Amino acid sequence: MYTQHTKLVIFTFTFLFSTTMDASKKGRHFVQSHRLPQEVIKRADTIFSNKKIYRAMRRANKRQLQEAGFHVIAAQDNIIMEHSDLPGYIIKFGNRFGGFFSTIGRIRMAEKIDRYLQRKNITTVHVPQKFLYHIPHRRHKLIDKNYLVFSQKVNVQPKDAPRILSKKAIHDTCQVINRFAIVDASPGNISLLDKENVAILDTEPTIRTGGGMWYVLDNPLTRIVQSTIGTFLFRRSVEES
Repeated sequence: MYTQHTKLVIFTFTFLFSTTMDASKKGRHFVQSHRLPQEVIKRADTIFSNKKIYRAMRRANKRQLQEAGFHVIAAQDNIIMEHSDLPGYIIKFGNRFGGFFSTIGRIRMAEKIDRYLQRKNITTVHVPQKFLYHIPHRRHKLIDKNYLVFSQKVNVQPKDAPRILSKKAIHDTCQVINRFAIVDASPGNISLLDKENVAILDTEPTIRTGGGMWYVLDNPLTRIVQSTIGTFLFRRSVEES
């Protein structure tokens, strides 16, 4: 017969092992269910097998990334870039927190928004499909520094084009902003496709948006503030047709 102490030790190890296995299985399922097409993975592996590129991303070294063939859109807290050998995709690397929420969380948020759009039958707001790519020489642990997010590129209006949008599209977009407390609803994050459609390009979880303050003060009041700011920024950036 086992003593009470022995039973407790066995239970603890069994629980921890099963929890770890469960988390690991969920992680593998998440990665597999968001894989890029195989031919794209092969091209990406050829590029990102070079460890110098990873170091350049970690250091936000725009010059080195450009020398490696990337068109760098942003190289600050998050690296946003394109590569001519990977057409049709915007590549994002979370260089801010090194945890889960900066880059990988974009996929979860995109899925939540997409499900909401389908449930509410909103057809004027769109979220580009996002994929998860494992950096070849990194560990498989599901954290930002081991993965990139590939977002399908969409044809948005030029930056200098008038931002004219229908009343319905404005209403629908504000509804999404309020539902998900999107605070940074600037033109770079919510872009116009035409007068009837918008695309939410940046789906980074809003709990992290704005830095540590929003993270620490994550509560209903904070979300109301975020939604109010986001709605104001969006409405100010568009003109009703």
